[in-house]
Amino acid sequence: MFQAMFIDVTSERVMLPMFKTSIEKIVHQLSPESSAYFRRTREVAFGVKIEEIAPQGPARDNVWKEALDG
Repeated sequence: MFQAMFIDVTSERVMLPMFKTSIEKIVHQLSPESSAYFRRTREVAFGVKIEEIAPQGPARDNVWKEALDG
């Protein structure tokens, strides 16, 4: 029970914010075929374009701070 709760909280407060700040870099590091698949599946999952998922400027800094604070 504790492990499931830990995973849920860690995923929500740390992993998802870190993923959002890294998603644009991930797309550009993949091969063209993998990048197209990654983009398509993540845009469906999030319901927005990749560029809208990643926070920019001060918002990005805040997301990192929140992730580190956990």
